[in-house]
Amino acid sequence: MYEDNKKIFFVNEMMHGGTLYQRVTEDQTFNELKAANVIKQLLSAINYLHQSSIVHGDIKPQNIHFKDQEDTIIKLIDFGTSRRVNDQHAMHGVFGTSYYVAPEVIEGTYSEKCDVWSVGIILYILLSGSPPFNGDTDVEIVEQIKIGQFDFEGPQWDSISDEAKDLIARILCKEDIRISAAEAFQHPWFDACRRLEEDTDGAALH
Repeated sequence: MYEDNKKIFFVNEMMHGGTLYQRVTEDQTFNELKAANVIKQLLSAINYLHQSSIVHGDIKPQNIHFKDQEDTIIKLIDFGTSRRVNDQHAMHGVFGTSYYVAPEVIEGTYSEKCDVWSVGIILYILLSGSPPFNGDTDVEIVEQIKIGQFDFEGPQWDSISDEAKDLIARILCKEDIRISAAEAFQHPWFDACRRLEEDTDGAALH
């Protein structure tokens, strides 16, 4: 950060690869290996934040940037709604983006696990091309999130592994039984994807 008599200048890392939102729009869906690469990095970043008692609060594809067009390295940006976890391990107030906001945030009392919920929404979208809770307006979307019912129906899910579905199910659930970022990071799905990548010599990534 630099400051002169009139302005404050912020110098940020240049990210040439566009956002995850743009790539989802272009590709519609990701295969499991590509999705696992993104989600593994995202959970690593979120786990680091949570260990530092920081909640991001607005995890969404628009806030996930790729380093460049060819690279698969991502960076999590936009900490405008981030906050520190207080001593009571609960926070209050409603913030975030409707598609990705956790039900407990809507109710107004939540913990750092609201970030994990958003990751589950992103993973569902990467694998299926559509959100698990949808509607024509933000109000309708929020109502669907509060109901909390989703499924793995449709041809897009026929080829998706049980491990991926299990991870989503362990995330898109009530806060008291939802796994943490650290637990999600260790989920067997990532090992299954790594073994598949090794077996195919990385070909499935392309």
